[in-house]
Amino acid sequence: MAQYEFPLMDVEDYLELDQNSKHILYEYLDGELRMQAGGSLDHSIVIANLTALIKGPLKGGRCRVYNSDAHLQLSETRYVHPDITVSCDSRDRGKGRILRYPHLVVEVLSIRKPEHPLSHRRCLRRN
Repeated sequence: MAQYEFPLMDVEDYLELDQNSKHILYEYLDGELRMQAGGSLDHSIVIANLTALIKGPLKGGRCRVYNSDAHLQLSETRYVHPDITVSCDSRDRGKGRILRYPHLVVEVLSIRKPEHPLSHRRCLRRN
């Protein structure tokens, strides 16, 4: 019998859990549920600075900049919460918390801990 490192659930249950979770973000990767770890203060500063740099030139345009509260649907079975997502596609507007048509995705990773469970994000790609 296979041992799983992360709990398994179907996508509908995941979306309900994530929507009802007030202070915890979960990612869903091919049936595996992964709770996101909180970031450090340094991580927060990097994201805030990057957000300001990205948002400035886009102000007044059709693009919107989202933080990690937004879901990004990579496929029917992959949902993540990147640090920053930019969407310029009108199909992403008014759709609740799920983005499907990003133009830019930013994930800040720690170079001090490459073995961290979130380092799997380097390998995620939209099919």
